[in-house]
Formats: sequence, C-alpha cells, structure tokens
Amino acid sequence: MPQADALADALEEAGRPLTAVVLLEVDDEVIIERISGRMTCPEGHVFHATSRPPAVDGVCDHACGPVARRDDDHPDTVRRRLDVYAEQTAPLAGYYGERGLLVRVDGDRPEADVYDAILASLAKNASTSSASA
Repeated sequence: MPQADALADALEEAGRPLTAVVLLEVDDEVIIERISGRMTCPEGHVFHATSRPPAVDGVCDHACGPVARRDDDHPDTVRRRLDVYAEQTAPLAGYYGERGLLVRVDGDRPEADVYDAILASLAKNASTSSASA
C-alpha cells in the first residue's frame, strides 16, 4: 500500500494523476495454462504450446533457433507466483476500488476481446471521471 500511495503522490506532483487501474480477472488454472505453455526463441519471438505453436515443433518460425520455455514459466513456479500475488498484490484491488479507480476486466476471453474490453472500460472510466470533476 505504501508504494501505491507513493505512486499516486508522484503522479499528482507530475500533473498526471492516476485515473484508472485495470484488474484482469482470470481463473488461476487459465493463467497457469497460458504461462506454462509460453515458449520463446533467442530473438524473443513468442509461441504457445497449444494456441500458437511453431510450425515445426521446437523451432522458431523466423529461423532464429530453438524455442524453449523459461524456467520461471513451469506450472509449479507459476502456482508459487500466484500465491505471492494473492498475498501481496491482490489487496490493492480493494485499495483502488475504494478510490473509484479500479476497472475490472474479464480476462478469460481471446486476446482481442480482452484488449477491446480494456479500452472500452478505460473510456467509460475516463468519461465518468471527467463528468464528476
């Protein structure tokens, strides 16, 4: 919470007050599947084991070499990261919710739908904020 207060203060001082905070709501098992299936090549091209696999198993489509999963993307590691999130970061939803800044977006949808929902939610929040100012 002190970091959230410090961020708000710094943004206010810079004349750019925080107007919204997006919370992507995604089931933990979906997060684990998404992250643990992610693979990258040495040049940073991203693939996914099920939703966007390379054309040739284990090889980058852009001729950059092999694709691999990062050590911190294994399911057990992702579960530990989610536990830390629940303990240390999730409470910020209440903090920002109390201030009317929290925008909840259902993240259990295709990427394009989530992107559109974020933009629509932020636009709605911006119009609500400016109407109350």
